[in-house]
Amino acid sequence: MLKSYNNLIKIQKRSYKYFIEQGFEKLKLIKLDIENKYKYKIKTDYFHIKYKKGKYSIDECIIKNKTYTIRIYIPLEIYYKQEVIQKYVKLGEMPLMTNKTNFIINGNKRILLNEITRSTGIYFEKEEKTKNSLCTLIPQSGNWINKLTENGSIYTKINKGELKIPTITFLEFLGLTRKKIIKSLKKDDNKLFYRENLLEKNQNIKLQRLKLNLEYEICNLIYNNLIKNNGNSDIGKIGRNRINCKLFKKYLWKDEEFIKPEDILGGTIYLKNVHFSKTKKKDDIDNLNNKRIRCIGELLEKELEPSINNIFENITLKLKKIKNTSIKSKKYDTNLLIENKFIDETLKKFLSISPLCQLMEEKNPLSETSHKRKITYRAKSSRNMSIREIHPSQYGKICPIQTTEGKNAGLILSFTNNYALSINGFIMTPFYKMLKGKIKSKKGTFLILSEQEKNLKFLPKSLENNIYKETLTRKNQAFIKSKRKHGNYSEISNNQTISIGVSLIPFLEHDDANRALMGASMQQQAINIKGKENPIIDTGIEKEILKSTTFTDVTNKSVLIKFISKKKSIMSRKNDNKLITINNKSKYEKIKRNITNKTKNKKKKEKIIISELIKKSNQKILTIKEFYKQKERWMKKGEIFKNESRRKNNVTLQLGKNILTGYISWEGYNFEDAIVINKNIIDNEIFTSMYLKNYRTFLINNKLGKVRITEKTPLLNIKTIKNIEKNGLGKIGKEIKKNSIIIGKYLKNKSISKKENLILNLILENKVKDTSVKIKKKCEIIKTKIYKYQKIYLISMMTIEKRSLETGDKLSGRHGNKGIISKILPAEDMPYTPDGKILDIILNPLGIPSRMNVGQMFESMLGLAGKNLKERYTAEIFNSNENNITSEFITYKKLIEAKKKTKKNWLFNPNNPGKISLFDGRNGKSFYQPITIGYPYILKLIHLVKDKITARLIGPYSIITQQPLRGKSKKGGQRIGEMEVWAIEGFGGAYNLQELLTLKSDDSKNRTKTLNNIINGKNLPKPNIPHSFLVLIKEMQCLCIKVKIYKDL
Repeated sequence: MLKSYNNLIKIQKRSYKYFIEQGFEKLKLIKLDIENKYKYKIKTDYFHIKYKKGKYSIDECIIKNKTYTIRIYIPLEIYYKQEVIQKYVKLGEMPLMTNKTNFIINGNKRILLNEITRSTGIYFEKEEKTKNSLCTLIPQSGNWINKLTENGSIYTKINKGELKIPTITFLEFLGLTRKKIIKSLKKDDNKLFYRENLLEKNQNIKLQRLKLNLEYEICNLIYNNLIKNNGNSDIGKIGRNRINCKLFKKYLWKDEEFIKPEDILGGTIYLKNVHFSKTKKKDDIDNLNNKRIRCIGELLEKELEPSINNIFENITLKLKKIKNTSIKSKKYDTNLLIENKFIDETLKKFLSISPLCQLMEEKNPLSETSHKRKITYRAKSSRNMSIREIHPSQYGKICPIQTTEGKNAGLILSFTNNYALSINGFIMTPFYKMLKGKIKSKKGTFLILSEQEKNLKFLPKSLENNIYKETLTRKNQAFIKSKRKHGNYSEISNNQTISIGVSLIPFLEHDDANRALMGASMQQQAINIKGKENPIIDTGIEKEILKSTTFTDVTNKSVLIKFISKKKSIMSRKNDNKLITINNKSKYEKIKRNITNKTKNKKKKEKIIISELIKKSNQKILTIKEFYKQKERWMKKGEIFKNESRRKNNVTLQLGKNILTGYISWEGYNFEDAIVINKNIIDNEIFTSMYLKNYRTFLINNKLGKVRITEKTPLLNIKTIKNIEKNGLGKIGKEIKKNSIIIGKYLKNKSISKKENLILNLILENKVKDTSVKIKKKCEIIKTKIYKYQKIYLISMMTIEKRSLETGDKLSGRHGNKGIISKILPAEDMPYTPDGKILDIILNPLGIPSRMNVGQMFESMLGLAGKNLKERYTAEIFNSNENNITSEFITYKKLIEAKKKTKKNWLFNPNNPGKISLFDGRNGKSFYQPITIGYPYILKLIHLVKDKITARLIGPYSIITQQPLRGKSKKGGQRIGEMEVWAIEGFGGAYNLQELLTLKSDDSKNRTKTLNNIINGKNLPKPNIPHSFLVLIKEMQCLCIKVKIYKDL
């Protein structure tokens, strides 16, 4: 039972903490007690493992490209006669999770995704094609045991291989007697089954014995790998509990965590009943009852297990080589017994290469939090359609909307807002207890598993108090109508069934699920802009998202903020913090005064936090933590004292800007979701974003010559070096133009005196070579650092690049209404409202009914009312419909209120509610029909045209078709597809089309001549037959079709 559940990354912290405390349990199980020929022993104390912090802090690891680690020490005791040597030995270094649940690996922030897998245990299913029944026994590690019914017989397979063994033969070899097997099978009425099919069919005894000899040899190999080696048949406590619940009684073999022959026999009997008598039901493999989550701690423990075994094997080998004299003189270094490379290399490799460990998304706070709450299927063999589909058991546990688009759809999922995990890794969701139709919220929330939901009735959250009224009720993963008084539990919130990304969409009930998916992913792709602000309409979860990200600093305990700045924060706290977290405001103020008065003359514990002003981001986007200046301020536990907002007490999620929008077609420029914007947006830098880039160069003196950094660089003009100071480095804070030099550097060649190198002196005409660092784009230098390693110097220069909106950039709303900027109009040409306000953006109204995301209309109109009333609203994603209060009613009510208070009669027209008369800025005339306008929340996405656009002069070609490769990363060419050919045909560009399809594509003979002809000023060669057409002819000839080319027709 939980009283509250608001921490969005609590599960990740708990899992890593469990790994630190109990993850090295394998060390305790392995007994290291060795004695060599010199009669001395070595033992380990497994219960006193120590941890120490690494050399570098989090900020130092990011700056210096190091790994944020923790050092592990284990106590060793060496006994020789009556002497004992005791010492803590370093076991290795392990990456340490930060407070925001991410790792720092080589200076990069990385996170571990949660993995969803099938739980250990036994499962029964039926194959649709063959109609055979299948039983699968899944251990934690090792081989899967499969039993298959085929032609009335039961066979055993290992790991779904082709080799089949009769089950009775397999059970006999595992130690069960023929009597025990037959006695167990005789309990069933179907005697024909076990007599004719399970027992041997062959009447010829000789042939039967030969067959059995082969089967026993196979069984012997399986026995050695399966039963004798217990490590390959470990089912754990979870598997033992699930097998006992299905086949036996719960109290049987409680402490037995390995597969027993009785488990295989019980599975055989259960499989027989599933296939023939049908008294038992098959399992639903896609049900969450049969799946569990592997979190960070369990994943690290699984990777660490083989390296720990290697450490102890290595210790035993080294102990045998120790000499007797080294122990007597006590000169032997015990640190040499353990090699640190096993743990260090294993974990670093896993956190760098594994597909589960990814670079953390830092576009905005939402993308970071959503990335940490993702779950994925790792096994490639289980990526069928049934896994990708939405299952009823996912209700309240896994979001049915948010997933990736493309080939991984349904494989990468997101947790819901209020999910929780049991100790065994099964997903739970909270509910309120109901008694006689009334919700008992004071008792707290109850976490319920999927298997506990049987025969229970769950009601949605509603304010309806009529206990006799019938409502939709969920029972046994289906919806029925039932009275409220018969309900057992009630949901705690309306957004309990969706993820945090989807729950940020206001008026979600009016949107199609596909557009809601796009809206959630678009919000995660929003980047930081200059003019960002709070949304007029939010959903109430924004503040909780901020607390779990690296974009904010949160107090761990109740503290008194004494000093705060961009780089430094000083806070003091009292030892007893329990009194401070009291909800009663009057008592809270008295306690605060008493603590401050009593501790004036006493020394208080002060904590100094030093943070970097500008931090490196994985997406190279600039974010600066802002703060509100105040002399002294008391803050409770969990409050934000630094965030990325720029106003007083403004601690909410900011992704975009509320701008005046009109839904109108404009001269065809907003066809197919294209967007027309006002030039004032660019001039006021509302959607301007900042990007960071590092420029690096080395100073190395070698045989080629000496490297110098100076302002007076030879071979350069004065104009090119005007931004450089006397030391040869660019001026900090100065704006530098494109293709300018920021580091003046040249290489002075050494004179070559040897006779055999006289040819090089003749080739090297200039003794000075310019190696200056130039910038490709307009930017501003903000930081310069110099690092020294032996005789090598590294100069690092950080620059900021401003990017304003331009044609081709991508904008989006919160409802999946995305589009590309097609036209930037001057302010005087844009439509304007009756009070003279000019529209900032024009969207196509045809994109609303076709996409079925009507929620953006309610957001836009309610935003218009909130802007005029200077109010902000918190809208529920699903309305309760109490007293017929709908989204339409709330929106129109606020528009009428705004009309009365502001005396702007045009805000609400009863004949056309939500629409007003707009005027054309070009001629001042009003449009023929009223138009919908409002203030939606618009986002700037990371898909910018500067990063997408590409061109090539030369590049690689495909071997088969001889056409240019595809994609910017491969230096590919422009794609001329069917639509592009039609477009050029429509305008009659025959020669342009011929050039695109031949000389610029796959006319391999003439494309080499083209460059020579251009250089020599000659005409282009006549196009030849494209190579792709010759490939087509060869393919047709392979089909025995005779094809010829006639050139002279």
